[in-house]
Amino acid sequence: MGIITCICDLNDDDGFTIQCDHCNRWQHAICYGIKDIGMAPDDYLCNSCDPREVDINLARKIQQERINVK
Repeated sequence: MGIITCICDLNDDDGFTIQCDHCNRWQHAICYGIKDIGMAPDDYLCNSCDPREVDINLARKIQQERINVK
C-alpha cells in the first residue's frame, strides 16, 4: 500500500482505506462516507481529483474517536 493522505490529516491505516483511481492516493474510506465495502464505488476519485463538498471536521472526529479507543 502507498501513503495515506486523507482529508482528516491522519496518515495511519485504520483498516479500511480506498485508493483514488486517478492519483493513486489512499484515504480512509469512512472519512468519505463509505462505511463498508459494499458502498465502495467501482471508480473512486479522491476530493483532490474530484472536488466536492466533504465534511472534514466529521472525518477528523471519526478518526480521533478511533484513535482514542485503542
